[in-house]
Amino acid sequence: MIPSLHTGTVRFSKSEEYLAHLAQKTFLSFWSHPNLFRAQNRELADLIVIFDQDIVIFSDKSCEFKVGEHGWGRWYRKVILNSANQLHRAAAWIRKHPTEIYMDAKCERHFPLHVPSNPSIHLVAVATGVRAAAEQHFDGDGTLMLHTDADGSTPFMIGDLDRAKDFVHVFADASFTAVLSERDTISDFVTYLRKRAAFLRSGPEILADSELALLAHYFRNAHDGEHEFAVDTRDVDPSLIYIPDDWSFFAQSIPYKRKKAADAESYVWDDIIEAAARQADQGRLVRGRTGVWTLRC
Repeated sequence: MIPSLHTGTVRFSKSEEYLAHLAQKTFLSFWSHPNLFRAQNRELADLIVIFDQDIVIFSDKSCEFKVGEHGWGRWYRKVILNSANQLHRAAAWIRKHPTEIYMDAKCERHFPLHVPSNPSIHLVAVATGVRAAAEQHFDGDGTLMLHTDADGSTPFMIGDLDRAKDFVHVFADASFTAVLSERDTISDFVTYLRKRAAFLRSGPEILADSELALLAHYFRNAHDGEHEFAVDTRDVDPSLIYIPDDWSFFAQSIPYKRKKAADAESYVWDDIIEAAARQADQGRLVRGRTGVWTLRC
């Protein structure tokens, strides 16, 4: 029988519920595991997605942004820096103790699925509470600017938090929703994270107006059928790459509309997989003599 991944009664905060819902919709229940623990009453992460040799660790922090002289600094410390600390701690634990992950706060139930011993780990901080202030500041969509050299002192601008550690992808809720709507399979999302981190640590100083600016840039560039972050620096300053936000123009293009039409066909398979996941969660899938999984009535 496929082991049930049901964790019993789990209480989510409003932001955690938002994250779990988006993850289940995008990554599906088989691969999405919220609220795992590393020790008694010590949460490992808000959400972990395991896919082959890749592990995506999510931290979700919510704090209402209060406009004022120190509003950004307080929000940045409570949300961004706290998330980064949790993510780096979780990554270190998974690498060192892959068999010591639990389903409950009492650590009575081990996580039943295989955790790769040498995984590729991707860290994602989902930051909520700043959308309205960012919309007003930029007169835009509520996403944050990206500047690789930003140190947290400039309001509504996120940089590479610590180059000596694993890269942390920081998404405000608006940008996170946008990324998941465009990279809406596990493989697509993981590929985007891997290439995004490599690009933002490629050497030059990079400034992007928003996450949507990065997405449009990513979709426009392709090599051997794969989307890439590629910049022709022959006509620009090679030490600074600026990516303007022209998503609204790109979203009206014929290639983009063709892509969305092609993506729609895959959602039928998502529904089938999710239905099977619900049965597995209830312990109703069993392996028959032929090795085929069937539904136990």
